[in-house]
Amino acid sequence: MKTASQTTAPKKAPLADLSGIFSAIDPNGDDDVITYCTIGGRACTAWFVLIYLLGRERVRVYDGSWAERGRHAGAPVQQS
Repeated sequence: MKTASQTTAPKKAPLADLSGIFSAIDPNGDDDVITYCTIGGRACTAWFVLIYLLGRERVRVYDGSWAERGRHAGAPVQQS
């Protein structure tokens, strides 16, 4: 019998797949990368992948993410 953790645990993505997912980020760049999401959980996963699996330096997490930023009426939002 399988436990819940055995049936719902996410699978590991191959390194080549991760490189493709983050292809917009220069792995050898010297500029800062700041990850964010709705409440910070996925941003931390992206930080881990970029730092520890892809070897990118200068990666930070905006831990307040949109849950914090969205509370500031009139705050500028840069779109790319």
